[in-house]
Amino acid sequence: MTPMMGKVIPIERHVQTFSYKEIQTATKNFTTELGKGGFGPVYKGWLDDGCIVAINVSSKIFHQGSKEFLNEIDLLSRVHHKSLVRLLGYSNEEKQVLVYEFMSKGSLFEHLHGHSKNSVLPWVTRLRIILNAAQGLSYLHEGCSPQIIHRDVKSSNILLNDQMEAKISDFGIFG
Repeated sequence: MTPMMGKVIPIERHVQTFSYKEIQTATKNFTTELGKGGFGPVYKGWLDDGCIVAINVSSKIFHQGSKEFLNEIDLLSRVHHKSLVRLLGYSNEEKQVLVYEFMSKGSLFEHLHGHSKNSVLPWVTRLRIILNAAQGLSYLHEGCSPQIIHRDVKSSNILLNDQMEAKISDFGIFG
């Protein structure tokens, strides 16, 4: 539970709270930018246990109130599906920060439009990616409560892990 100006906003226990200093340390002071998300820039980070993560820091343009941010964290902490990028934690100190599982193979967009011939995806892999993405969207739209409508479905919001399995990202209010 997180106290908020006299009100208590529940936060699921499996989502970790980080200090902003911990975020700075994890990102080595924001040195490795992976890209831009709907919320702001995304950096590669390393947690104390060695886990690699993607750290999304609010941009100056996008900054919502603390109560709305914590409500969104609560909602996202309850959304679980194998085809959705998992929220691992957050910080609500100097800046609003979201900590996600790291998707090592980048986005589908990078593979479809990459400059390297090695980034060409075999048709079987493409079909598996499409199926994974469809399962994630189906869960958001029909399987979770409350239902979440992804308003920005595109190849850059379909991320790939080491096994080239697709997971949907940027599906919350921040997206």
